[in-house]
Amino acid sequence: MIFQIKAYLQFLLRSKNRHGVHSPFVYQFVENCFNDRAPYEAYQTFADANRQLAANKQLICVTDHGAKSKTMHPKQRRVCDMAAVAGITPYRQQLLYRLARYFNIENALEIGTSVGKATVALAAANVRVQTIEGCANTQAVAKDLLADYSDRIQFTNGTFEAILPTINDHKFDLIFFDGNHQYEPTISYFNTLLPTAHAKSVWIFDDIYYSANMQRAWEVIRNDARVTLSIDTFRWGMVFFEPRPHKEHFVIRPPFFFDRTQWGF
Repeated sequence: MIFQIKAYLQFLLRSKNRHGVHSPFVYQFVENCFNDRAPYEAYQTFADANRQLAANKQLICVTDHGAKSKTMHPKQRRVCDMAAVAGITPYRQQLLYRLARYFNIENALEIGTSVGKATVALAAANVRVQTIEGCANTQAVAKDLLADYSDRIQFTNGTFEAILPTINDHKFDLIFFDGNHQYEPTISYFNTLLPTAHAKSVWIFDDIYYSANMQRAWEVIRNDARVTLSIDTFRWGMVFFEPRPHKEHFVIRPPFFFDRTQWGF
């Protein structure tokens, strides 16, 4: 928590809103996606799914393959308790949905299904999603939650280390990294999946300030020669691969940034 607070204060000093951005691509992205206030019908779907999770008192046995939860230690956990702290916030569900629509995402890979809160945002945007989860019991909760979208979601259970090398010959328009928040695994997943990227790919790394090591992983990724543009929104780090005259990096304050539920502490 102390590390994240310090990182947040530093972020505030460096970050800009759309008016401080001198890239037409990023300006339009912030203006038309981040700042889009339209009341999409899908938002009600997310709210209903979140209420369903909040009401689920089922106790399941959880297997953690990656960084251990900072807030939940027992292996036996109630789904409602997991949903309260795991996965993305309602605001970021909406943002992920808008982002998928804005970039016309067709195929996505999600690394870390958890209880399915990000998965539903992608599926509702009519994206075909392959989602990987190491814990079979946790993914079973997501399968039940997302039964209405079974035609566009491929659930894969297994460790990321085992699964990712078997799919790195695919092409994904978007990859959402929300699994093992540690330095070495994150860098390994990045390098393993680079063959799946194309010029229009968008990669999102969740919790880039989870720890000092995760911040270091983010710095390595955004400085990689194959990344041409990166955006730091504090909770998310986003990278792009489309050829540009020179590498660019932006630190952007999302709307409603001062609502603590949006930046994930």
